[in-house]
Amino acid sequence: MPRPRARPRALVRIARDQLLVAALYAGTAQLAFTAAVVEGSACPVWPPTAVALLAVLWRGRAILPGIALGALIANATRPIPALVVAMTVAVNTLEPVLTVALLRRLRVDVRLATARDVALFIAAGSAGAVVSAVGGVGGLWLAGSVDSGPVATVAALWALGNVAGLMCIAPVALVSPGRGLARSGETILVVVLAVVTGVVVLSDAKAEVYSVFPLLIWAGLRLGPRGAATVTFALAMITVAFAARGEGPFVDDTVTSSLLTSQGFVLATALTTLMLAAVTEDRRRAGRRLARSEHEKREMAEEQAALRRVATAVAEQAPSDVVLDLVAREVAGLAGVEVGVICRYRGAESIEIAGVWSSDVTAHAIGTVVAIAPGGPVDLARATGRPSRCDERDAASPLLPPILQRVAAPVWVDGRPWGAVVAGTSEHEDLPASTEARLGRFADLVSLAIANAEQQARLTAQARTDPLTGLLNHRAFHERLREEVLRAERHGRRLSVAVFDIDRFKEVNDTLGHRTGDEVLALAARSLESVARGDEPVGRVGGDEIAVIMPEVGGLDAFTAADRLRRALSATSHPQAGTITASAGVCSLEEAGSADELLRLADGALYWAKAHGRDVCFRYSPDVVEELSAAERAERLARSQALTGIRALARAIDAKDPSTTEHSERVAEVAVRIALLRGWSGLDAERLREAGLVHDVGKIGVPDAILFKPGRLTARERTQVERHAELGAAIAREVLDPEQVEWILCHHEHEDGGGYPRGLARDEISEGGAILAVADAWDAMTRARPYSRPMPPEAARDEIVGLAGAQFNSGAVNAFAELFARGDLDDGVPATTGVSR
Repeated sequence: MPRPRARPRALVRIARDQLLVAALYAGTAQLAFTAAVVEGSACPVWPPTAVALLAVLWRGRAILPGIALGALIANATRPIPALVVAMTVAVNTLEPVLTVALLRRLRVDVRLATARDVALFIAAGSAGAVVSAVGGVGGLWLAGSVDSGPVATVAALWALGNVAGLMCIAPVALVSPGRGLARSGETILVVVLAVVTGVVVLSDAKAEVYSVFPLLIWAGLRLGPRGAATVTFALAMITVAFAARGEGPFVDDTVTSSLLTSQGFVLATALTTLMLAAVTEDRRRAGRRLARSEHEKREMAEEQAALRRVATAVAEQAPSDVVLDLVAREVAGLAGVEVGVICRYRGAESIEIAGVWSSDVTAHAIGTVVAIAPGGPVDLARATGRPSRCDERDAASPLLPPILQRVAAPVWVDGRPWGAVVAGTSEHEDLPASTEARLGRFADLVSLAIANAEQQARLTAQARTDPLTGLLNHRAFHERLREEVLRAERHGRRLSVAVFDIDRFKEVNDTLGHRTGDEVLALAARSLESVARGDEPVGRVGGDEIAVIMPEVGGLDAFTAADRLRRALSATSHPQAGTITASAGVCSLEEAGSADELLRLADGALYWAKAHGRDVCFRYSPDVVEELSAAERAERLARSQALTGIRALARAIDAKDPSTTEHSERVAEVAVRIALLRGWSGLDAERLREAGLVHDVGKIGVPDAILFKPGRLTARERTQVERHAELGAAIAREVLDPEQVEWILCHHEHEDGGGYPRGLARDEISEGGAILAVADAWDAMTRARPYSRPMPPEAARDEIVGLAGAQFNSGAVNAFAELFARGDLDDGVPATTGVSR
């Protein structure tokens, strides 16, 4: 794939850099040539070496053409052979590449921050200088510019000149600023003193040259690597200049030997001063690092203490508002700011103050809703998911009090942005760089606190809410009722309770299934809750019973309100179940002595309503609901619980054979319809239903082999079967009243006296037992049994009618026949269903 062409602006920048390096290299070379040239080629100090090294370090190998161009310009102006020029350009270009490669391989920090870095820098520079000297002097020898005798001397002069140039210039640009840059005035003064001292000392060959060492030691200790390099460079230039003119303490037989001696002195003093400065600076930095570490430890300890206080509050499940205020205070204290805020997002454009702490700056109150500043820290924290900072020191904040700097860290709960932790200050001094990280750690704790609070709220709601209807559950409703009763009694106010029960809810479950029953119950709950006032708690207090607490309502007003709720519920319909109706009972606190009594009396009125036609509301009154005394209600509750247990046993017996599944429910329903048609009251009909639901419970004592025997029974087996009526009556005697027990005992007696277990006839047989006999025979005839095939409904009817007066009671048979004619038996009886033994 072809490489894209560089843009014109990039090309201009590249060309500019190359020309700049070439000019710097050629200029410094010309200065060196002017200062002193030995044997026509070598310079005692060669600063272009430092220029080339810095160029490669800053711009990489791409800058080599500029270095080569600068070397070519510097050497082409001199009267030397072309071969020497070519060799000089080559070695001067190769030297910085080799030096940089060694520095990187040795992992030298070019900021020369430590004594190790200084030593390795000098070693790498010396290696590059040796390669350059060998190559350069080799070129001079090939061109015949030097004799074989002084070749080694010229090479040493060349190499030492390169190292001197590198050591005297490169550290000034490479080393970290340290103390030298901060004390530029002091550095200039030392340079001036070094020049004066050098001129005085070196102009007199008899003087002790080493008297300059105290100055160099002081520079190394006081000024750091950069200041020491500057002083050393000044001393080197003076020393070499005097030696080139044959003056100073380093004068020898020849100029070359004089320069070599002076170079040795320069290198020794430079190396000593730089190493001393580096060691001193390294110790200073170690001290600063130690101080900074101690400071960070103190800050970390303070932060850990603050985080521990917040974490303890979270672990103890303190209220979320307490945790949020604590976080706001701790954040402000640690960040050293005047305001700490916990805010919660309210839509895309606003936030709500959820927690706040402020010292001397007026802040928004908790609950205040303010707009989100676009591009502000809170906005950026939500958009990026990371802590963000906003600097408003040049402009007043349009939203918050005079806060000039703000930092916000996002709070995430269950993978969604919940809000932010914000720290703000009105000071102009920069907030610490660690503020974002600290706020982020507190934001994590806030996230945990909010998640815990929401989870606790969900668990509390689940513990107090009925999962099917969404209403208060039984326990929560009773707690709320007791609270309302105490409040009403304390302030002398009225209070009432209404209890609603869905009519024929069991039929819905039996015919349409429990799923549809659950839908009907949930629909009724929503209907009542939507009509009830906002201050009227609604709860599910039983299987299909819903109760409403009505504060400030009593007497006839309570009855009117309850009936209004009942009529609203009656206007509700379900796609499968049709119109939903309910019976209601209401009682006021003036008729009750306690919360439990209030609910029981309302439930008694409900029972009265169901016993007198359903879809009606009754108000409790001792004159009307006479039979619902406390003792009777307690007895009814106990009977209901015991009956539930016996019903479970009867259902288990019916469930043994698919053909008898729900046999007792169907017998009870048909018996109730016959009884009502015979003029029975609703209350007596309900008592007959209870007896019908457990009429076959005595079959628990009949072996399955006999119950499901496909052939005819033996006399002994028939005797065992006939005992089930007596056993069933005995089981139900502890639950049902004596008349209901008699109905169960008589449901297999015949009008002609040929039945069992007592062989009763006509008027000796209770009417309830006679009705159960007809209902039981109808279900048995129309159901397939192991010992008989199902009869068509018309044939079963004809057989029952034909046995009127002989086996069945004539009045019960006539009512049955009328129900059959009207089709009132079709909805509860399948098309094919069998003779009960």
